[in-house]
Amino acid sequence: MIHKLSNGTTPSPDSLVDVISRNYSNEKTTFIIPLTFPDVSVAADRLTHVGYGGDVWELRVDLLSPENVLGRTNMPSTAYVKQQLDTLQRLSDLPILFTIRTASQGGKFPDDAHQEALKLMFLAIEAECSYIDVEIEWPTSMINEIVKNKANSRIIASFHDWTGNIRWTSQTLKDKYAEADRFGGISSL
Repeated sequence: MIHKLSNGTTPSPDSLVDVISRNYSNEKTTFIIPLTFPDVSVAADRLTHVGYGGDVWELRVDLLSPENVLGRTNMPSTAYVKQQLDTLQRLSDLPILFTIRTASQGGKFPDDAHQEALKLMFLAIEAECSYIDVEIEWPTSMINEIVKNKANSRIIASFHDWTGNIRWTSQTLKDKYAEADRFGGISSL
């Protein structure tokens, strides 16, 4: 997505401030709208209405399915995800948060499909998604590849405790936060 300033010029990538950071620094709430449709195009006529007042779309890649059928796990093809990104970018100017949520993190993507997830995240970088959600449970080598190649995409480091056993004051959570902060800058715990 190419950004234009009011004077018609294109800003340098370094001069672009992302909406999440801008809202945070201005003590404003950021509204992220998760898209959980298996096919974004089915909501094409409603996207403007659904997105009204929102700041960022969250494209839940693990919930995309050309067959409109989700099993315990789901892994859409790169071509299908590219089609969905193209559709969303054509229909809306809101920035995109590209999210692949694994089964162990509350989503549908297979936990061990590291290479497939990496290909999809590289696709998000190529498509100039503003944000890429990166689970800190992915292998460190994979996270390092994403961070190294992220271009202008911002990384949102995430971790989800579905057990309910980790306490806010625990050393485990402090360690997870430090790990997320090491590469993400924005943490979602």
